[in-house]
Amino acid sequence: MLRTLLLCVLSAAFLRADSLYLVALNTTALDGTNGDLVVDFISGGGPEQNAISIAGFMTDGTLGTASPTGDVFGTLPNTVIMVTDPVNSAFNEYLTGITFGTKISFFLDVTTNAPGAGSAPDEVSLYLLEADGMTPLVTTDDPTSSDSLFTVDIDGSANGIPTTYDILSPSGVTTNMTFIPQNGGGNGGGNNGGGNNGGSPSPVPEPAPLPIAAGVWLFWMYRYRRRKV
Repeated sequence: MLRTLLLCVLSAAFLRADSLYLVALNTTALDGTNGDLVVDFISGGGPEQNAISIAGFMTDGTLGTASPTGDVFGTLPNTVIMVTDPVNSAFNEYLTGITFGTKISFFLDVTTNAPGAGSAPDEVSLYLLEADGMTPLVTTDDPTSSDSLFTVDIDGSANGIPTTYDILSPSGVTTNMTFIPQNGGGNGGGNNGGGNNGGSPSPVPEPAPLPIAAGVWLFWMYRYRRRKV
């Protein structure tokens, strides 16, 4: 019960669409392939926490079993929320099995708390892996050689630092990431919110505001109870 209440409050209070992106993947080359969709959310060391939500998830593929790690709340295709904690949950991951179709799209909502002095930005990254949860199905020009499709570094600016990587193989997979300003409109293109993909779903409405203190309090109450178990 507390976990459900926490999810509802966090989605409305802890995430107020500070940076909102529409992500659209063309996965035609993977149609019918069994694999894993993986979102990692890693703390750069704090001191401020950040949170992300994945909402409005749509695919013509079939989702399988989810295996979350760290502070992850919810299950796709419903809203999933992830929260960084540099002390207790520096690494957070949402991994779900999937039989790929031809497309995947979702909204990524990211808070914008800047890293402290000497700390790296918190980072979001997306991977498409084989069913072993380790081997890349898609290789990219990600300079870290981890083959992420995109990253968002939360540097404290209005839209962070989004980077989409070129797909090296297989051909027929593309990534499009569009920043949606809060006053409407959108922009994209190149390796800072770009790629090529067709049709996008209509933006989902933002949740009504609630006091952020309530979300933070419930988060720590949940963590306290989990430690007591």
